[in-house]
Amino acid sequence: MKQFLRSRAGIVIITITGLIILIFFQRVGFLRPAENIITTVLKPVQNILIVAATNIKGLTDYLGNIKNLEEENDRLIKDISRLIGENVKLKQNLSDTGLIQEELEFITKYNYRTVTAKVIGRSSRDYLQEVIINKGDSVSIRQGFPVIASGGIIIGKIIDTNSSISKVLLLNDNQSEIGAIIQNNSQSQGVLSGQFGISLRMELIPQNDPLEIGQIVTTSGLEEDIPSGLVIGTITEIIQIEGDLFQKAIIEPQADYQNLSIVTVILPFND
Repeated sequence: MKQFLRSRAGIVIITITGLIILIFFQRVGFLRPAENIITTVLKPVQNILIVAATNIKGLTDYLGNIKNLEEENDRLIKDISRLIGENVKLKQNLSDTGLIQEELEFITKYNYRTVTAKVIGRSSRDYLQEVIINKGDSVSIRQGFPVIASGGIIIGKIIDTNSSISKVLLLNDNQSEIGAIIQNNSQSQGVLSGQFGISLRMELIPQNDPLEIGQIVTTSGLEEDIPSGLVIGTITEIIQIEGDLFQKAIIEPQADYQNLSIVTVILPFND
């Protein structure tokens, strides 16, 4: 008998018998008190497990939402950056269009031969007041030609050129000199030079000529290839020394040399 109970067949028979007895007891309600006790004991554990599962699901959903929000935020940042870039480009195009129109009106009024160019760089050396434009001798630009900004305001002269680009020496460079005339009753003439990028100074003005703050200074037209009447700036200070033959004047440029984008080179008619 003991050998039978220890055999595989015996174990299977005993197991099946036990299951049958349990099913019978469960059907007749004999096990209900035990089930109630087990249910009562395990119910708090069940509730804890349900709450934990709910919290885990909530945390998973929260983390998923954070990831979605981060992805959406990255997309919005990229869109904003793109729109800012497009807006800046549009404003620059509108600004350039306005400058071109102003220069065209001036050119048309005086019937000059010209080449319009874009400023593409500046000198890498701080003490040099130079800009680089994207037009060169392939369109007849030569050394010494005047360069103007919007409204016919002269900003400098061509000092070097090749087939595709040119260098413009601005009037406020200390190496720059140009013949100038003050728009007063005496039509006072002199020589205008730059002051290390800081200001403009007009010298060799006859001492007896009456000068006033705010008078306009233009090109005199005495230099080859530079027409008269191009606006340079206005007088902000008058320097007179008793006994000197000449007086001086500090000139405020009419153009902003630090923010040049579109310029025009004036060509001579006989070129």
